Amino acid sequence: MDEAHKLLATVSGGVVRATRRFQLGRLLSNVTRHYLLLTATPHNGKEEDFQLFLSLVDIRTALAALLAQAPRPSMSRISCAGL
Repeated sequence: MDEAHKLLATVSGGVVRATRRFQLGRLLSNVTRHYLLLTATPHNGKEEDFQLFLSLVDIRTALAALLAQAPRPSMSRISCAGL
């Protein structure tokens, strides 16, 4: 998938906000064996957003890294309901 940087999801206030394009990317990643994301656009510098992007390819590793970065008290406030 070219222009993969448009598959956007962000974390704000402990809540994940996923665009419809991100949700489509998640769906495609679950139904295909080979999934290649292409972009020449740098990410926005937010580690949490980049980990969400990587979760389209490897959900276990990326989400584990995302949760490891969250401060312990706010972990209970992280919502992935939009995924």
